[in-house]
Amino acid sequence: MRTWKSIQEKKSLSLLQDYFVGKGYHATTLNQISKESSTPCGSVYYYFENRKEQLAQETILRTG
Repeated sequence: MRTWKSIQEKKSLSLLQDYFVGKGYHATTLNQISKESSTPCGSVYYYFENRKEQLAQETILRTG
């Protein structure tokens, strides 16, 4: 069964993958990620201590 959280998570991972592949890791900013995923920037900073590095690792692990 799909839940709202799983749909949002999949959408966010797809968005991150597009950014990291299309723009490159160094050209992708947390502000872009926050804006495009409709996630408050403070939440990104709160939940991901290592910020962009941790997001990139999670994206790679979950999307292959």
